[in-house]
Amino acid sequence: MKKIFTLLIFIMTGQLLFATNNVFTKIDNFVNNQPNPVTAYDIEAHFDKLNSISFGSENVFHSTSNVGNPVVSALSSTHFVVVYVDNGNSDQGLARVGEVSGNTITSYGAANAFETGSVSFISVAALSSTHFVVVYRDISNSNNGTARVGEVSGTTISSYGAETILFT
Repeated sequence: MKKIFTLLIFIMTGQLLFATNNVFTKIDNFVNNQPNPVTAYDIEAHFDKLNSISFGSENVFHSTSNVGNPVVSALSSTHFVVVYVDNGNSDQGLARVGEVSGNTITSYGAANAFETGSVSFISVAALSSTHFVVVYRDISNSNNGTARVGEVSGTTISSYGAETILFT
């Protein structure tokens, strides 16, 4: 199992739970010491038994309506971006940046629309500590596969680049 992000983030019903980078080492050690392939259930059962992972409190990142397809990417060891569909507001695509200290989410910047029309099938990847790319199906634009780069300063999304159609 490779370390991809500096934070492991679990998403459940619009709430984020964080664990520190130490979790990756524990998971790597467990997986690498097993003679057979390991499932997510095996990892969960192992750590439930050990009670060796501590999580911060649940933290709601969008409370005004239903959230669809939340996806998160670590920008740094202290910041992450979460993108999601605002099902209660015409299915527009929103993003916001959160800040972390230890295993606690300390703050969020304002939600910022990367697409004000309807979107689905979204994903996000950090390009650096100040940039991320979001890809999505732009339902409002003939269901085109679309990408946009967002620029971040602190917990503020300061701008988005132009939409790029990846496929039609």
